Amino acid sequence: MLNSLTPYEKVVNFQAVSGFLEQLILEVTDSSSKEANFINFMSIRFGTSGWRAIIADDFTYSNVKLVTEAICSYLKKKTSDSNQKLIVGHDSRFMGEQFAQVAAEIAAKKGFRILLCKHPTPTPTISHAIRNRQAVGGINFTASHNPPEYQGIKFSTADGAPALPEITKLIEEIIKSVPDVEDSDGGSIEDFDARPAYLDDLKTKIRFDVIARAGGRYAYDALWGTGRGYLDKILRDNGLEVETIHDWRDVTFGGQSPEPGEEHLDELRETVKSKNLTLGIS
Repeated sequence: MLNSLTPYEKVVNFQAVSGFLEQLILEVTDSSSKEANFINFMSIRFGTSGWRAIIADDFTYSNVKLVTEAICSYLKKKTSDSNQKLIVGHDSRFMGEQFAQVAAEIAAKKGFRILLCKHPTPTPTISHAIRNRQAVGGINFTASHNPPEYQGIKFSTADGAPALPEITKLIEEIIKSVPDVEDSDGGSIEDFDARPAYLDDLKTKIRFDVIARAGGRYAYDALWGTGRGYLDKILRDNGLEVETIHDWRDVTFGGQSPEPGEEHLDELRETVKSKNLTLGIS
């Protein structure tokens, strides 16, 4: 049934996707077949710091397990320190929580102390958390601006920056050899909210008091994405009036890519003009 659906329909038809993923868990994830592993890793190629693929085609639980174990293997080889902290987060895409939980459980079994973001968390916030909490890196489930049928894994290193190509190539090589990281004691999973510390740090870099004195009125279009509850919140916390649109979770992003392109901002423009606002932000 799933093969007859378009990529967009695969995301919208949650029942079909969920059923397909359950089938993958039974037939592939627990398989020790080298042929199955070969099929999996052939489809995994890192781009700009991450790997992205269509949900239920190449982005599956079995491939998430391969990539997570490869990242753990890389980190274990890089340093012998035990019980290292690792941030695991996700954006607002379909099944972000489930994929993040799978990665967290795998990494915890390898001895990492996992700080698991329990809400959709923007990539800059995860980068801040890596540095602020002195973690060895971060695994973030996001496909950035790609269409809604995509998911992805972005790996960031201890400096909070995206992993450089020489690192992601090493991870790809580990995947090809089928990572086999021994379980280790001391791992744990802790629920984590990265937003408060990030917003507090932002207040030290931006003069919100000056912005507030200007007395502007703003519109903010979250585009159903992960940024909701960040910019709009910090502006309101500083006494500014903010009109928000598309500030709820929609894993289809209104049927479009979650990016503030000109063609996606008609409603924001209309809100600014009709309510005589100072500025529209997305």
